[in-house]
This record gives sequence, structure tokens and C-alpha cells, in this order.
Amino acid sequence: MAKKTSTKSETDPLRISPEFAEIELNKIESNPWQPRKTAPTDEEIADLMSSIKAVGQTSPIRVRPTPAKEGRFQVGDGSMRIQAMRALGLKTIRALIEPLSDKQMKILAIAANIFVKLRDSDK
Repeated sequence: MAKKTSTKSETDPLRISPEFAEIELNKIESNPWQPRKTAPTDEEIADLMSSIKAVGQTSPIRVRPTPAKEGRFQVGDGSMRIQAMRALGLKTIRALIEPLSDKQMKILAIAANIFVKLRDSDK
């Protein structure tokens, strides 16, 4: 279950700002519009794991509630952080929960990968 720091309800139709929460990793699904179709290399994940071990999770991932699946989330930004934290055996991750549309999820997935060197097969 996500531990929220906001007092507003997830079902509040007027909620438009993000909520900060600690989410169980097993409640997070991938982004259907993820442009990176090839898995990160072992080296990329190992580097991220080393960073998380050294300083912890420095930025939250961004998720939206999964449409038609209560209590589950789709990741918009943070897939590699999720993978690294799972590999470290952690159970939860800090996240911003936002009411993102499909279009916003597509844009976020592309924008989040601008600085990641996408392989030719991902382009």
C-alpha cells in the first residue's frame, strides 16, 4: 500500500497536483509507451545500484494510477530506478503520483529518455 504524505484523497476529482508517496515496488507496472525496448545493460543497473547504495534514492519516480486497476501504478519516469531498487532487494520506492493522461505518459516516457543513450534498435 502506498503511504501518502498528502491528506487529499486519490479519488478527489479536483486533485491536480502530485502526491508524494512511498509505493510498494510490486504495485508498479511498466509504461506502455516506453521508448527503450532493449533492457538496460548489467553495467548500467550496477552503476545505478552503486549510486543508490551510496546516497539513497535522490529523486522520486513519477507514476500515475493504473486505469481500471485500483491500487496499482504505471511508471512514467523511473524504470531503471525501479529495476535497480528491486535488484537491491528493496520493497518500496518514493514516487510522485500524478493524474497523467495517455498523451502525457507518452511525452514523459520520451522526455525521460532524452539523456539516456538509446540504442539504434530503440529509436
